[in-house]
Amino acid sequence: MSFFKEFEEFANKKEELLDSTCNFKNTDIPVIQTFDELKEGYSFGDMRKDRVKMLDQQLTNISKTIKCKTDFIPFIEPWHCMGVYANSFGCKIKWSDVKDPDTLCAIDKPEDVYDLKPDLKNSELMNMTMDTIRYFQDKVGTSIPITTCDPNSPMLCASLVLKTDVFLMSLMTNPKEIHHLIDLTTKVFLEFYQRQLDLLKNPAFPGHGYIFTKNAKGICVSEDNLAQLPPAVFEEFEVPSLEKIAEKFGGVYVHSCGNWIHNLDTVLKIKGLKGINFHSSPVEMDPEIVLKKIKASGKDIAVFTDFGQIGIKWSDNFKDEKDAYVNWFLKKICYDGIPKGVFITTFDNYPKITKYGYGYCRENISVEQASNDYNWIKNEIKKLTGE
Repeated sequence: MSFFKEFEEFANKKEELLDSTCNFKNTDIPVIQTFDELKEGYSFGDMRKDRVKMLDQQLTNISKTIKCKTDFIPFIEPWHCMGVYANSFGCKIKWSDVKDPDTLCAIDKPEDVYDLKPDLKNSELMNMTMDTIRYFQDKVGTSIPITTCDPNSPMLCASLVLKTDVFLMSLMTNPKEIHHLIDLTTKVFLEFYQRQLDLLKNPAFPGHGYIFTKNAKGICVSEDNLAQLPPAVFEEFEVPSLEKIAEKFGGVYVHSCGNWIHNLDTVLKIKGLKGINFHSSPVEMDPEIVLKKIKASGKDIAVFTDFGQIGIKWSDNFKDEKDAYVNWFLKKICYDGIPKGVFITTFDNYPKITKYGYGYCRENISVEQASNDYNWIKNEIKKLTGE
């Protein structure tokens, strides 16, 4: 059997549970597990700048992922760096062989926003992204879905264009200039995302940061300033942009790292919100609080969350990671039985090895070991819920 045929059969088997979860009719919890291992002889920098190696790396990990037990349908992603949208404003990219590229600000004074003239046609990173999508499609056709580049939200893009600390201060001191800047980044977002969709023949929705299903509507947006901003500021400066995105693309999913529980109520009020993505841990987001707030809102809002690893050592308060997974993570997810519209991960290897937006499994394990983890989690869910 060819690899593409194997992928098609695998994806077809997974679609029913994923689709039912997207429609809040699931009777089980999708458990997301993927391999994301750096191929021997490749550097971290190769994975960001070299589209040939990027595709080879992703296809290698996809071929391993579809051999293990998981409820995830893999997709391909042209992930060069976070600064693709910001590059159209003149932001330079500093490449590295050992970490993600840095995006260097284009301006460092809020008054300079009026001089900004985004140039999508001549943006090196936008052209690179479009060429990468073309290369991917030339090699895989429509056999494997392809998503867009990491879609930085208008506010996140603005905080890269204007020096970040200055941007955050200017939200208070220069609101007029920041509104102008975010208006510009919103227009760039809408235009460049549409350009990518016009090129894609089999787009993976909602895209980077979320779970692909064939019938999904809307797009996922990276909003990594949520943890830093007061609700009133986020509502004034960013919510209108997210609602424009939702209106144009059939809905919006919001991702942010960190602890942004103070902004959750504001996010849940966004018109066109389809879902949210966050990291679950005592130092980031508490999934039980999130699920209770969603229930209180009366809305159908999907959730994709992982078993967080950043800023925490689970063994400090639990016997080991598996003990923490059951007695903290799963108990909170299943506080009221099988939750509707919720996707969870197995164990997360981040930040120990490279990750391309959806790498979830224990570090350096075999397909058999990963499948055993999946079976163990499914069994623990049954014990907790009686279902």
